[in-house]
Amino acid sequence: MRPWFGQKIDGRVADLGQMTYVEVISRAVELMYDKHQKRWVHKSYFRLVVDFINRSERQLCTPDQSAPLTALLDKVEPVCYVDVVSEIYPEFKTRLLSSEDVQFFVYLCKRQGQKPPPFVPVLDADFGDLLLKDTVFQPEYLELANGQNSQRIGVQQSHDAAQYLTRTDEPVKGIIDGVYQGHIAALLRQLHSGDEASVPVVEYIGAEFDSANDIISGLTSMNETSTERVFCLPNTAKQLPNIDSWLQALAGPRKSWLRALLTAPVIAQKSRFVDNYVRRMLRARP
Repeated sequence: MRPWFGQKIDGRVADLGQMTYVEVISRAVELMYDKHQKRWVHKSYFRLVVDFINRSERQLCTPDQSAPLTALLDKVEPVCYVDVVSEIYPEFKTRLLSSEDVQFFVYLCKRQGQKPPPFVPVLDADFGDLLLKDTVFQPEYLELANGQNSQRIGVQQSHDAAQYLTRTDEPVKGIIDGVYQGHIAALLRQLHSGDEASVPVVEYIGAEFDSANDIISGLTSMNETSTERVFCLPNTAKQLPNIDSWLQALAGPRKSWLRALLTAPVIAQKSRFVDNYVRRMLRARP
C-alpha cells in the first residue's frame, strides 16, 4: 500500500508541519523519482516537486531578488535537488513548513490533472481516495513501492479482470488457482493440442546439454559401456578440465537427478540456500 509521506531525515515518522523544507523535497524525490531508470515515474510528479520548490523559494526572496533555483532545476539531477536547495538557502534545512505551505503541498497532491502521488500526505476526509486511488497503476510499476518491496503493493482488480469472476465471495486462493490452471490449460492447447499424454516427462527442468567436444576437452581418454563411463585424466593439474566442463561430462546428457545435483550452483538446506558443496567434492583431480 501507499506509504505515509511524513518522515524526518533520520527516519522518524512525522506530520508535514513537523518537517523542514529540505526534508519535504528529499522525501518527495525519494518516492516519485525512479533512481534506477533516472526518470520521474510520471511527468506530473516533476511538476509537483518544482511547483513546491518555486513557492518555497518565493517565501524567502524579496521582490527585487531573482529566483536562482527556478533556472537550476532543469539542469541538475533530481537526486541533487536537496544539495542545490541547501547550498542556496541554508535556512531550508532548519525551517519547518508553515501551515500555508502544508496546505499548498496537499493541494498539489490533489489538484486537477495531477497523477495521484504514491504516498499519503495527510490524514483528512480524502484519506480513502489518497490511499486507493489509481492503484491499478501501482502493480504495473514496482518502483512505486517503497524500497521496491512487492509486499507493499496492493493489487486492485481491474475492469478487464472482473469479467472472469463467476462466483460470489470467491477467496483469493480460488482466483489465483484459476489463473494458474488456466495458464497450464492454455499451454497444453498451444503446444500439445490439448493432449496431456503427449507432454514429455523429465526428472527436472534445466539447461540443455553442452556439446561433447567442449566438455571433454582436457581429458586424456574416455571409455564408455552400457553400464559405466570411465575417464582418464591428465597427470598435471594445469591440464585438468575446468570444473563446469568436468561435471557436465559426469552428469551426461539426460536430464536426471544426477545432472541436477552436479550442475546446480546452489542447493536448499532446510530454509537456506548454500553453495553446492557436491561440486567441490567431485572436482577433477590428477
